[in-house]
Amino acid sequence: ACQQTSDSSPAADAPVTMTGISVTPSVITDLQVTDQVPIVVKALYSNGTTKTVSYRATFSTGAHYSFSLNVLTSTAEGSGTITVTYQDFTADLPYTMVDNYTSLALFAGGTPLTSVTADIGDDLEFTAVATLKDGSTQEVTLADGLALSRDGFFCGTREIADGSGTKTVNVLHAVDGMSGNITATFKSRSASVDASVGDFAFGARRFLPAEITSRKAVAYSGYRTGDSPNTQTYPEKSEILEDLQLLEEAGFSFLRLFDTSVHAYRTIENIDENNLDMKVQLGVWIAGSDAAQGTANWEQIEGALDLIASYPDVIASVSIGNECMVDWNTWASCPPADIRRYVQYMRSRVSVPVTTDDNWEPFAKYDIQDDPGKDLIGPTGALIYRNGDVNTPYETDQVAKVIDYLALHTYPIADSPYGIWSWQRTDVEAGPARGVAMMDLALKVAQKQYQAARDHLTDDLGLSDMPIIISETGWKHADTSNWPGRSHPVNAKMYYDRINEWVYGSGRAASAAEGPWVCFYFEAFDEPWKLGDDGWGFWDKDRNPLYALWAQSDSDSIDMPVGGTAYTDDDVAYYGM
Repeated sequence: ACQQTSDSSPAADAPVTMTGISVTPSVITDLQVTDQVPIVVKALYSNGTTKTVSYRATFSTGAHYSFSLNVLTSTAEGSGTITVTYQDFTADLPYTMVDNYTSLALFAGGTPLTSVTADIGDDLEFTAVATLKDGSTQEVTLADGLALSRDGFFCGTREIADGSGTKTVNVLHAVDGMSGNITATFKSRSASVDASVGDFAFGARRFLPAEITSRKAVAYSGYRTGDSPNTQTYPEKSEILEDLQLLEEAGFSFLRLFDTSVHAYRTIENIDENNLDMKVQLGVWIAGSDAAQGTANWEQIEGALDLIASYPDVIASVSIGNECMVDWNTWASCPPADIRRYVQYMRSRVSVPVTTDDNWEPFAKYDIQDDPGKDLIGPTGALIYRNGDVNTPYETDQVAKVIDYLALHTYPIADSPYGIWSWQRTDVEAGPARGVAMMDLALKVAQKQYQAARDHLTDDLGLSDMPIIISETGWKHADTSNWPGRSHPVNAKMYYDRINEWVYGSGRAASAAEGPWVCFYFEAFDEPWKLGDDGWGFWDKDRNPLYALWAQSDSDSIDMPVGGTAYTDDDVAYYGM
């Protein structure tokens, strides 16, 4: 049997009996209507111990409040006493509920806001003013608890200059077609205005020009030892310039950035100020749904708009979100409807192509399968559903229809622990030939994952003209994820050679709509802050070139570093080595 835990240590005396209950708070005074307060109930015992019993206690009902999971919500003005009961004991909880506000009104430019007519991409700054019973007024923002209905609009705040410095105003971002009203609510008061937003018009697709798609591409994050985006500790501008010069020397001139942080600003400023022949796919980091992470998301979006306006000759395209829709993302998941609205807003504000970065799976209809009669890749080609549940389709079709090109991720090595493909290649005798066979099959997996998305966009959505690029793929040179028999410098070079030949070499498709014409290989530099997800770089954390880079036939200017190992293909890692 389980022992009951206590909040305080028991005395040695026995027997122990219950003597009463306590309630915290013991009195509720002047609780504003709509405000909440948690109620903690404890059982008291004869030996001086206590036990929290909040979820087992019962509370009397009343006209001025409601209870849910031990949290009291004030619903109406008035006073009285709540009776709290646990077992045979009761306690009184006196309360007073107040309603200090008499009205809420919305203003734009100092005049009452009565209606809103907007196009997608428009912003409307407004203030919300609550009037109190004593006649005084209070400007309120989202941070104060102001809530707005979301149809057609996402909401945020912005700092603007006024006569005494800066002030915070609310912002309505028009993101979707709608006709109806906007309702703002603060405490017990609300205000509504008529609103309409015109439907989104995609227009002509924006293509990346050949001058861009012919460039060698790479994912760039310059975080060195001690740096981390999690702690907002960024590499210095001089360190980023050093990185860019290394990339330039290696022939990489199309960079993928992941966000609009200080790191992105410093990178783009360096490219511009030093006249580097480099272009950028700028990332907008989406931290979650707009309802949960709207403040952070809109800070990123506004940062992107600022960078694109300031550096039009550097930024070639912009991507909204990174793996936000695939079902295994549990840290920054964002619904496709929100991604679509962010894309619509961005595309209405800029002239560069707009995309989203995600795993291949949410944009494919069927899982990959091998050629008939083989079993080296998943055998069924089953329909794809979110979390494998037929009742929860991915619903990314709405996103596909508003982007200019799709930026797709494929990671055969990361798929290898899950039985998606037979990386072990036990059909080949143990030895280097088995490792080579694994790397040949890895390329086939990447190609089939790309093709699964291509088939869905073309055959099911009618988007045959939409280019798909590979915006992330790579192979670990160091086994930081416990993937033995796979992560090795020779395997990393073999995978890069094969991907490079497919995208830029003899395997290049006849058109950008038939095969990937860009591959942002992951990644330029190792990043110590990533811990178990480190070890993908062309350079290590100290900027020493790694085998996959210096052994390339087209990188003769990059020498093997001092202490480096002169591998051969016979050193390839394989299952059972």
